[in-house]
Amino acid sequence: MKYNIFMFIIITIIFIVSLYFKNYNSMELKWIDGDTFYYQDSKFRLLNCNAPETTQRAECLKEFVLGYEATEMVRSLTRDITNVRVEDTGIKGYYGRKLGVVYVNDKRVCDYLIENKLATERNKKEDWCNNEQ
Repeated sequence: MKYNIFMFIIITIIFIVSLYFKNYNSMELKWIDGDTFYYQDSKFRLLNCNAPETTQRAECLKEFVLGYEATEMVRSLTRDITNVRVEDTGIKGYYGRKLGVVYVNDKRVCDYLIENKLATERNKKEDWCNNEQ
């Protein structure tokens, strides 16, 4: 009888811990490209940030490669969720996505991308194919 109660308690603890980690993992950012991500089951676009395209929308191979580099950078920056803060602006963009700001150690992810020439401010259109980086 004591063994059954002990096993019940252990199994209950494991179940509760697994639920906690499941919820924790749902808090992670899932990056689609350098400026688009999923967070808490919603699709977001970085506010005022324009990264190169990684899909058929890329106008040249150079843009596609830069887009891939931007995506890898934001994934790397946000891997440790404890240093990440996501701000939902409450605004929706042109394609119906929520607009948000992602901070890593209180610095915008977009600023990291801009410093590495992997993004521009949203209102500045970049010619990724002709601009020598």
